[in-house]
Amino acid sequence: MRTSRHCLKGFAMTPEKQIILDVYQDVGKLDAPEYFKMTVRELISKHCQMNGVCDIERAERLVFARQLLARGNSKTVVRDRLMTRYSLSRSQAYRVICDSSQERSTYENQ
Repeated sequence: MRTSRHCLKGFAMTPEKQIILDVYQDVGKLDAPEYFKMTVRELISKHCQMNGVCDIERAERLVFARQLLARGNSKTVVRDRLMTRYSLSRSQAYRVICDSSQERSTYENQ
């Protein structure tokens, strides 16, 4: 799954960061036990933090929410998907939706 190369809030999407985000997202496609996938994601996140890359998990959530909204899903459906996929609380999910909506409208107005 490719994501757009424009900036996410606090996350300037350079080619290197795009590659990291793509690899992070593709971990879910591995034919491996869930604990292994979680371990690989944690390693990628720690590597990013040690090398000054912004929160990769946050960027993934924003991209995921933006894609669901762009497909015409309601905010309620997007909220439920975020809560399930990322174990977010209701308020955290709505915050991601709000941030992704603001980013999307900012990008569309450029």
